[in-house]
Amino acid sequence: MAAKKPFTFTAISYVVNKSGDGSVRCREEIVFEQVPSSKGTYQFKPIKRTVFMPEEEQVECDKKMMKHAGEVLSDYLSCHRG
Repeated sequence: MAAKKPFTFTAISYVVNKSGDGSVRCREEIVFEQVPSSKGTYQFKPIKRTVFMPEEEQVECDKKMMKHAGEVLSDYLSCHRG
């Protein structure tokens, strides 16, 4: 007999810019899985989390991340040249 798939559900939440115009800054999806506890009850554990940003913010975040990575790599190579 095949094992029964665990019950899962997705919760969606929105992060709102409260200090600005109240716009949605990003959306978050968390997938929860129902698992039995040692007490004979059930609990829900997060198994996957995904955050979605507006495209403009994601591009800006990626640029900052790549700039920082380039600086760190450059510093590393400067210190380890033979």
